[in-house]
Amino acid sequence: MGAEQNKAMVRQAVEEIFNKQNPDAVDKYHTADFINHDPNLPQVRSMEEYKQWIRAIKTAYPLPGYRVLTDDIIAESDRVVVAGPANQQARRQYSPEQPSTGL
Repeated sequence: MGAEQNKAMVRQAVEEIFNKQNPDAVDKYHTADFINHDPNLPQVRSMEEYKQWIRAIKTAYPLPGYRVLTDDIIAESDRVVVAGPANQQARRQYSPEQPSTGL
């Protein structure tokens, strides 16, 4: 896939996993050896922990209470980076030790 196709797939994954709060969609978009590298969520590393985190968001913030925006997506070859705000109230509840970024 090219960079534009990868960006489209990442947008679709964010929409399905986070904005539609579907933890089962993680299997569709991530490989079994997935490792989360988000420094704000050091307790969430494996695919199962990632799914549990999505379920925690779903429980704490039923739709439409949590939304991830894909404001900026950068792609080069098979690597894609997303920079965009998420509902900070939900993040603070799940990771209260993290200071707000103001986003």
